[in-house]
Amino acid sequence: MKFRIGGRIIRCPNCGYQFSLSYARTMACSGCPLSVSGCDYVKCPRCGYEFKLTPGKGALM
Repeated sequence: MKFRIGGRIIRCPNCGYQFSLSYARTMACSGCPLSVSGCDYVKCPRCGYEFKLTPGKGALM
């Protein structure tokens, strides 16, 4: 299932779930103050795996 609320689509390297960055920031990163100030990490809303957003490693689509 893909969620595209806005922004770029990301694939979790742990479970393969596809989601938008804005969805992750809203749902999985909501308690973290760094989520609004340009954090380089994202947390998968499905499995909770936290990973660095790096182009070329398959995380960004």
